Formats: sequence, structure tokens, C-alpha cells
Amino acid sequence: MEFVCRLHLSSKPNSMKITFSMICLFTATAMSAQEVDFTVHFDKASAQPDEAEIAVLQAWSAVNAAFTDQPLLLRGHTDADGAPDFNRALSASRNEAVKALLTEAGWKDIRMQPFGETWPLSYGEDEAVKGMDRRVEVVLAETAEEQFYLDQRLSAPEVFHCDALSEIRITTAKGTRVVIPPAVLCDRSGQPVTNARIEVRDFYSKAECIRALLTTSCGSERLESGGMAEIRAYAGNEVLTLEPGAGYTVDFAGPAAHLEGMQLFNGEVKDGWMNWVPVASNAQTVAPAYGNFPELVNQINAGLTYQVDVGITDAQIEEWNKERRLHIARSSDILSGKLGANRFGFINCDRFIKMKKESLRDICVDIGQDTPAGRSFLVFTESNSILRGTWNGECGTSALRWQGGPRDEPMTVIVERGAGDGQILFGHVEIGEKDNYRLTLRPSTEAEMEAFVSGLSK
Repeated sequence: MEFVCRLHLSSKPNSMKITFSMICLFTATAMSAQEVDFTVHFDKASAQPDEAEIAVLQAWSAVNAAFTDQPLLLRGHTDADGAPDFNRALSASRNEAVKALLTEAGWKDIRMQPFGETWPLSYGEDEAVKGMDRRVEVVLAETAEEQFYLDQRLSAPEVFHCDALSEIRITTAKGTRVVIPPAVLCDRSGQPVTNARIEVRDFYSKAECIRALLTTSCGSERLESGGMAEIRAYAGNEVLTLEPGAGYTVDFAGPAAHLEGMQLFNGEVKDGWMNWVPVASNAQTVAPAYGNFPELVNQINAGLTYQVDVGITDAQIEEWNKERRLHIARSSDILSGKLGANRFGFINCDRFIKMKKESLRDICVDIGQDTPAGRSFLVFTESNSILRGTWNGECGTSALRWQGGPRDEPMTVIVERGAGDGQILFGHVEIGEKDNYRLTLRPSTEAEMEAFVSGLSK
């Protein structure tokens, strides 16, 4: 097993200080996050870093010269002042300024994403603190997971600033609920942190999953999703982990997450795609004795997962709250089927799709291209499933093949690939009763492709 060391430099706003730290990683172990390797800070409303920031960036580039063939991702940001359109344009200009400096230093493959004010690090209105947000983050894509990020079309995550020594309860705009027990978030040295920033992206529609390249398979087996999420924890730019043996709970929104057979999966990048691996269940059955209700609430609040076999109404909870001075809001806090997670990253609430062999068939789609390339998806109409396509020369000169497709469910195949100079080739075909199809890729814009993907049923 190869052992790799990466040298990190970090600069701070209004500071000439350079910090060096050596972090060693086994290449066989996927990193827990898209780790920021370097941050360039900017003065307010400025699109150009000052001389001090340029000097530190050049020093970082020099000590990492051996990695100039690896792709880089630049993520541009602003503070919350100013109009959204102005901030997005400013963050794009900041990316361009940093790209020019890194190109001059020998970096060849540089990708850029402008986020404007949508991804804040700071909390509060103090001007010195807000300086943390006026930044371009440099991410060196060394690992499979970091390279996977380069092809995803992701919006900024929802950001929650939390007291890490108390229980953390988060509800996203889409209704995903996350509960993290107190004092379980640790830094690189394994020490609990006092404050943390929790970042959450959640994906429910097929369009959201396709943009994020999130298909639904566990090895060769097809899954049906009740919701996916990416959950990360940070202190500044430092990635936080759970202390050994600790876990947290996730409650996905909507009825699909509570269908029979749903379980939690961890996401692992394999061959450039996300593969889902089942998480060992920590669900426990609780006897519905009313006298044990206070203890039930205490343990739920501590982050354990329960399955309750009796209906408990909101009216009963209201009475118990009055009598016992409990603090649980409604029955769904108990009965919603929270799932226990054991690490941060991509997670998925899924169930296996079991079908008889006589109900399955192989589907081939010939795109008439000499060179297999791009991303392809088989999108199911009636179930929340998306499968990746694999290139197979037996079906045609350059054809895609899906094994085990159902005979009685309509599907859509989507293929996209870059054509150089930022151009996109895009095509789709409806799958009916036949087994073989032909698809033509045509030049398309990002907006046209997004419009089609957004029109897919959820």
C-alpha cells in the first residue's frame, strides 16, 4: 500500500503568518471530505488578492510543485454584503485571479465554481470575522472522492453554526433532520471541539441526484431511494470526525423514506461513481409502556434510534410534556424511523429492489460515437431509482448496456459528455418494450440540459 504525504499551507486574513503541517494518508482510504488545501483571502469588494496573499499562495504552489498534473478546484466566495448577482460575479472574478497565478506557477487542469455569499464560514456581523468569507478555496483533487467532486454540479450546502458540546439538532429547508449527540465531534488530534460548522446537502428528486452524479446501486444490485444527503462537520477548514463508537441520527423527509425495507447506506466512490454500502443497523425495539416514556425521550435525545410498535398521538405527548416537563415536540419525533449513521459523508436512505429473473432484461443504447465517454443514466419512471450505464462493444460501436432492467416499467436514458471549449453534447431516449435503441448526442447548453433533467418525474 502506497503511503502519501501532502504538505498544507494556510494563510489567515490580515496576517503574514504561514502555518505548515504534515498530514499523512493511506491512499487506499478515501478521505472523509473535500478538504481545502489552501485559502486565498481578499479585501472587501476586491477581486485581486494583495501582495501578502499572493506571496503565500506562491509559497504553497512551490512546495506542492510535484502535484501540478493533478486537477485543482477553485471555489470562490464573498461575504453577505451586496446583491446576490454582484456577489456571484465577484466570486467568479476572484477565481479567475487565483487561476491566473496558479497557471503561471505551472498548474494545468484548474476548475472553478463561484458561490457568491451562499457558503459562509463566519457567524455574525463583525467585520473582522466576515473577512473569513471573502475567499477562494483551493482544493487539490488527489483522491477518488475529491476527483468525483469535480464532475458534480452542486449548489452550496446549508450551513449551521453549532455548540458542539451540546446536542445538535438540525432541520434543513427540505425537512431532513439530523441529531448529533453532545461532545462527539473531534479534531485531527482526537480532541472534542467546542464549536462546529455543520454543512448539509440533501437530494430527493431525480434531477437533484443526476446533477450530483448520485445513482442508486449497491454493487450490482438496484436500490430505490427515499432520500440522500451529504453531511460534513468542520471547525474552520479542519474536517471533524466522530469520536470512536459515536453515531448520529438522520430522519429523511417524505413518505418514501419510511417504506418497508428502508435502511441507511454509506456512499463510497468506486470507479468514478458513488456506490452505496449498507450501514449496520442500531435500531432497537422499545416496549410502549407509558411509564418508560421519559426515559425513551432521554435516550432518543441522546442519539439512539428506536422502532415503536404502538401509535402515540400528539395529544398524548402534549399531556406527557405537561406532566413530566418533557421537551419532545410531536409523535413523528419518535415514530419517523430515524436511522443511525456512523460517519460523515454521503448517506442514503434506500431499500433493495428484488425482482424475478423472468421480469428482467438487458437494455442496449448505441450512441454512434467512436470513443466511449461521458456520463450516462438509466432513469426509472415509477420508482426513485437511477442506474449508471456501462460501455459495451457487443451492443454496437460505442454502446451503453444495462443488465437487469425491468420489462414493465418505462425508463429514460440520458447521456452527456463534454465536447471541448465548454460545449456539452447531450441526448436522451425513452425506453419502452424494445431491448435495443439508438441515441444521438447533439450540442446543447447547460441551461437546455438542466431544463430537461428538471422536467423528470420525482
